[in-house]
Amino acid sequence: MKKYLSLLLILFSALPAFTQTTRDSLLNAVAGYTQLVYRAADTFLNTRFPQAVRLEAIGKYSLVYDPEQVAGFKRAVIAENEPPEIRAMALNKIYQYAENDEQLLAQVLQWLGNSRTPKPLRNETLDLVHALSFTSLPGKLEVYDKILTDPDARYRLFAASKLMANGDQRTQQLLVSVLEDSATALFTPLQAIALLSLAPKKEFYPAVYKILQQAGNEDTRLAALETLGAYTPAREKIISISRDPNEKEIFREAALMALYSGDKENIVGYVSPILNDKTASSRLQILCIQMTIDQRRSMAYRRSKKARRADEYDLLVKSFADGSTVNNDEALKKIAEKYLLLVKPALPQ
Repeated sequence: MKKYLSLLLILFSALPAFTQTTRDSLLNAVAGYTQLVYRAADTFLNTRFPQAVRLEAIGKYSLVYDPEQVAGFKRAVIAENEPPEIRAMALNKIYQYAENDEQLLAQVLQWLGNSRTPKPLRNETLDLVHALSFTSLPGKLEVYDKILTDPDARYRLFAASKLMANGDQRTQQLLVSVLEDSATALFTPLQAIALLSLAPKKEFYPAVYKILQQAGNEDTRLAALETLGAYTPAREKIISISRDPNEKEIFREAALMALYSGDKENIVGYVSPILNDKTASSRLQILCIQMTIDQRRSMAYRRSKKARRADEYDLLVKSFADGSTVNNDEALKKIAEKYLLLVKPALPQ
């Protein structure tokens, strides 16, 4: 807590607008809060109190400050005679200390990898490792391989996400096999696609493309569509989905977004047929124009020769702004006006 008080003192000394009374009041408030935490932690560590009282006392505070109490919380975490709920709560309040305690951290990883660990405690270890995986525990840990096939789906998904982010080939093959045959899989095809998208190398694209081509679960097909924007062999299929009036709107929108993410420079060519389609919805056409605003406002486009005079697409958008098209939707008219205002094409007088 000393470092927090020091920081406050430095901050307040740098702000002359604060009166001495204001500074004292704020410091007193901080000190008062730490006293509340101290008393709550003291109640939690007192084994003479009922479990419910102990949990309620410390539950609303995010961490403990006193070094002796921190040590007490660590002892509570590893105390086998304590209820799992108490051990889990104790661990929850010392996250910031656990990352620098090699012995405690090793024990946490052991509990995480053991499906027989009491559920409340094991769940807390998962949350702790998840939090630390972004800071002090980056990369691939051995425990991820252990829980990749865990009976609990939450643990499997966590392990797979971390392994895929680190380019683990074994996990990638496992997930691709799910797309090829999901009958007895540890993951659903929808989960497999989401996890595969985390891979640094996109070697899984052909397997996901097969899912897109097959009529099946809509959520899975949608996930496949959203993933394949950068996969050139799927480009024509995605284009056809974006323009197909028989496709649900959500699929046409996802197809447009995939095209935008994978081939932004050519987005005008992809959306022009939809703007010329009198049966296309206003929502879809608004999305088309918005994407081209983003592309044509870019410095690369503004510096190109193409930006020096209006082209057919600029004139097409102008027709929506003028209200000279079949679709006179007000929101569509406004987005067209926004395009002309922001892109500033050199329209003929």
